[in-house]
Amino acid sequence: MLSAIKKQFKTQCRDWLGIMTVLMLGSAVFGGILFAVIAALDHETDSYFAMGTVIAGIMAVMFTGIMMMASLSQLFNLEVSMGCTRKHFFISYYTLGFFVGLCGVVMLWLINMAENTMNRVMYPGMSEEISFLPYLLKWGIPVMTVILVLAGFCGALMMRFGKVAGWILWFLWMFGWLGLPRIQEAVEKAPDSLFGRIGSIAANMLRMVPLHTWVCIAVLVSILAFAGTWVLLRRQQVTS
Repeated sequence: MLSAIKKQFKTQCRDWLGIMTVLMLGSAVFGGILFAVIAALDHETDSYFAMGTVIAGIMAVMFTGIMMMASLSQLFNLEVSMGCTRKHFFISYYTLGFFVGLCGVVMLWLINMAENTMNRVMYPGMSEEISFLPYLLKWGIPVMTVILVLAGFCGALMMRFGKVAGWILWFLWMFGWLGLPRIQEAVEKAPDSLFGRIGSIAANMLRMVPLHTWVCIAVLVSILAFAGTWVLLRRQQVTS
């Protein structure tokens, strides 16, 4: 098992960390510049916003999720065909993913602290609009863990069911990025429309669920997805 983990880290860790670091730092710089432009154009702005942290966090989530999903099939076929057992591959692959995800969370903490320090220097007359660091310290690692587990599960589904699973996941992705914002806009601007009513009902139902229940749901879904990934990989055949 240790040899499988070492092989994963040797072949993938440097590339994953390097790409993620460049993406996160580049996004943080872009976000800082973007807010500086907004602050310069909007003279009524009286608070600063850690936009670089937000964009860097989005990039970290997208990168780790996509890499876990996209590389699963390739690495599975390569390593299992070279004699690695499915159990050892499963453990080593998630060990690598969790390590990279943890590094991404730590980098996001550092980016946020650095950005807040720079904002206090650049905008001395402004107050901080929202402090992200307490939320990152509390929820950063759990959220990244859930994302990694779900991404691995989605990758296993695509390996097992091919284009059918890919199209379903693509539909859910597009609905999340395009459909949900439009429903939210309908709730705010046209509450009497069909989508406005649907959104209002859904929002009221979601508000009724307490935070600890959402945490329990996330934990349960993660456990099921983790176990589901193992079941799918255990029965998966090596393909060329």
